[in-house]
Amino acid sequence: MIFSRIVLYVSSEKLTAGYWHMGRLKDCQIFHNNPEDLEAFKVFIQLHPNTNIDCLVDAIEEDYRLEIFPHTRGKDRRDLIERKLSQTYRGSLFRTALFLDRQPSQKRKDDRFLFLGLNQTDFLKPWLEVIDGQQAPLAGVYLLSIVSQHLVKALKIKYRHLLLVEKLATGFRQSYLFKGELRMSRLAIFPTETSADALDYFYAEEIEKTQRYLLSQRFFNQVEELQIRMPNLASVHHEFSPLMQNKVGLDFKLVDIRALLKKLSISPRDLVELPELLHMAVLVKSTRLPSLAPSTLLSSYRINLIRQWLNILSFLILLFG
Repeated sequence: MIFSRIVLYVSSEKLTAGYWHMGRLKDCQIFHNNPEDLEAFKVFIQLHPNTNIDCLVDAIEEDYRLEIFPHTRGKDRRDLIERKLSQTYRGSLFRTALFLDRQPSQKRKDDRFLFLGLNQTDFLKPWLEVIDGQQAPLAGVYLLSIVSQHLVKALKIKYRHLLLVEKLATGFRQSYLFKGELRMSRLAIFPTETSADALDYFYAEEIEKTQRYLLSQRFFNQVEELQIRMPNLASVHHEFSPLMQNKVGLDFKLVDIRALLKKLSISPRDLVELPELLHMAVLVKSTRLPSLAPSTLLSSYRINLIRQWLNILSFLILLFG
């Protein structure tokens, strides 16, 4: 279906499946990794035949690496990248490389890439097996952090050094962006103690860990300012606890997302129940995201794409005829 789309949000605990038509969410179901829910997920796919599927992954097992290669083009560049990806992620087929820029300070001006990969994919395989068994058109497998980068652009957050922190259903995610482009991301599981003070302490400690890591890897230095922003439904004038203010600093602010939710046709009430809907909706509005999936998993999508273009061409011929 040309104007329809299925977005899957997969974590180690569950899968959330959303069906969008004309940019609006029409159906949303949650499945867990057990035989009954896998069968129910199969039925969900059958209810929406020939609908392109985007798979969004949110897991601890993500890996981010900055790599530098001699400047090449065309086939030489592709072969070099594929060889390095195979060496870096030997145990996983889910990987990709993003071109960042060329190093201006060097005479050779080497190419810089960000390598993205999944080190462990057992939680993903059962769902992909159902999709493959139904010959459903899988369009791609994407990391949530890539969608977070598009979320930053949608919220018009512009800083040289930005740490985006997000409270998700799976845990507390922190993504570092340099001039609006992703460099690294990490997910921390929520503690068992969920009181307000315990969570404030947890957030502050995790942000402090990330700041130390970024400094140690020289993503930025102590002279430069790291802006920390958290998307939130509350007002940006929310009062933080003294612990958060002391540990994180005044550069930590909330960003009101209610206006964005209206554009995405997502209600605040739905988002409170299913926080993953925000990234799923942003993915629906995004184009040309880098996919980690090997080409062998996307064959049904390519066939479906050809079918859709033939349908469009046939309609145009009839219209002009």
